[in-house]
Amino acid sequence: MNRQPLKDKFGRIYGYLDIDSNGIVYAKDESGRIIAVYNPATNATTDYASGRILGYGNTAAAYVVNKN
Repeated sequence: MNRQPLKDKFGRIYGYLDIDSNGIVYAKDESGRIIAVYNPATNATTDYASGRILGYGNTAAAYVVNKN
């Protein structure tokens, strides 16, 4: 799995994007909890807890909240 950190303007990490071999993107908060998932097969970003569609296209990173 490929991991990309999400950083604020000061370089502090507030979350991660983990991308698996199928291109599925898992947006995680700073504690590693999955917030949203983007599936390129459906081109939809869903809420991990409820499975509800949040939007189309890869918008997963937008749902990780920067608490800093």
